[in-house]
Amino acid sequence: MPASYAMSTPAFCRIRPSDGRTFEVTSVRSELLRGAALSYFGIALAVVSGLVVTPLLVRHLGRGDYALFTLSISVVTLLTFDLGLNSAVARFVATFEASKDRQATLEALGVIRRVYAALDLGLVLVLTAVWLSADRLFPALSADELGRFRVAFAITGILMVVNFPLQPANGTLQGLGRFVALRGSDVAWRFASIVVTLVAVTADLGIYWLVFGTALSSLAISAYRASACLRWGMWQWRYPAASAPIRREIARYTSWSVVVALGQRLMITVMPAILAAMAGTHDVAGFAIAAMFEGYVWLIANAVNGLFLPRVARLVLEQDTDAIQLLMTRVGRFQVMVLALFIGAFIAFGPAFLRLWLGPGFDDVYAVCLVLIVPSLIIYSQEVAMSVVIARGEIRFRALCTAIAAVVNLLLAVVLAPHLGALGAAISVATGSVAGYIIAMNIVYTKVMSLDILAFFRQVHMRMLLIPAVLVGLFIALGHYWRWTSVAHLGLAILAFTLLYALGMWKWILNTDETKFIGNFSRRLTRKGASKS
Repeated sequence: MPASYAMSTPAFCRIRPSDGRTFEVTSVRSELLRGAALSYFGIALAVVSGLVVTPLLVRHLGRGDYALFTLSISVVTLLTFDLGLNSAVARFVATFEASKDRQATLEALGVIRRVYAALDLGLVLVLTAVWLSADRLFPALSADELGRFRVAFAITGILMVVNFPLQPANGTLQGLGRFVALRGSDVAWRFASIVVTLVAVTADLGIYWLVFGTALSSLAISAYRASACLRWGMWQWRYPAASAPIRREIARYTSWSVVVALGQRLMITVMPAILAAMAGTHDVAGFAIAAMFEGYVWLIANAVNGLFLPRVARLVLEQDTDAIQLLMTRVGRFQVMVLALFIGAFIAFGPAFLRLWLGPGFDDVYAVCLVLIVPSLIIYSQEVAMSVVIARGEIRFRALCTAIAAVVNLLLAVVLAPHLGALGAAISVATGSVAGYIIAMNIVYTKVMSLDILAFFRQVHMRMLLIPAVLVGLFIALGHYWRWTSVAHLGLAILAFTLLYALGMWKWILNTDETKFIGNFSRRLTRKGASKS
């Protein structure tokens, strides 16, 4: 991420003033498709960064400084607690815009942005307290590691204090359905992160410059998103006074969303801090690499998942349960198809890939990755159902399930992390996820939201996982006879896995509507590419 955002903004990020106050209906599908395309382009950049840049960074910094770099960012992220207001922004904007009540949208945004400003003052005090007590919070760090951590933490914290009041821009753009601007800025940030890392490595810069560039690029992207909200009239210097019903609804929603936000931070985000306190920097670095792969799975899922809240909000207002069930099944099948390819390939080729990618000394990372990413096949395929919970304002059920996941995770982490290190942390995260996000949430979807979850699992997971299960078993068996000892051999094996996966899905699993959609989408992309060349 560059030291400034002076670069010219990419074409896909440029804002054009809108003539109307809301999207035309005919533009929604195009916005979804372009947003999804930008999301997958951003994922490609993230994968390039992870596969090519991260090994350079680990070798440049060393495992110890890489762990401190990860720890400083994760601790600041953990403490940047917005009470779950960013999800509240997306929910209220989507709901009020679906009912064409722009006045209510502005009133809600005014209240939430003032709360963010107040929270920012509290963030300064919390960050200062953590900086002063770092020696007691992380006793496993040596004196030298503690000193370097404090400097990196201070740099990240100062820039985050500036960045924090701009965070509601993310929810605003998502609620409006402005996915091109939102996903386009994601692409710009990921490109900038690659540039910053390469500059740090080639110029032989240390951990402090890397932390500074990372935090500054994030600030630049937040500033861009905020400027987009200003230009579209959603952010104003002076907002209308909020009515009492809107203030009560925000207070009710936020009282539960704070539990969701805290619970989410007490899952993967908190683990580097727990490992630093109970295990050491070796396990922090190993868990950070595994968490990066889990982050890729989240990115792949979020490329589509984040696009449907405005549509779900409209369907909830129309009380069209059949359409919601159909949308949930269609999106779920697509998500499992994409996620199973990534996760299946990692199960089959993960050990060989990690040896070739990182070299010796990281064999333990494979098991940690596997434990973290497998539950994602269910959790991330049900984001439409989660959007129904949010759109109906039943955030308390999500809060209770998130609390279950966080409590189970923390209790197990305290027991397992000192003995099993990064693997123990991964087991605790996975167990908490299964308890809260899979078992408890599916009870909510069935009993409270009246969704047919058994039909969903039959139509999605029982069918979509047949081909990847067969291929994973086949290539694991082949791996006992042919060792993937070179990049070329491994690349050919992954290519063969992918082609067989695509062929099996197309011939035996995908239905007519799905094959037709993929064909139409491919032709549309081909025509657009040809018209630009």
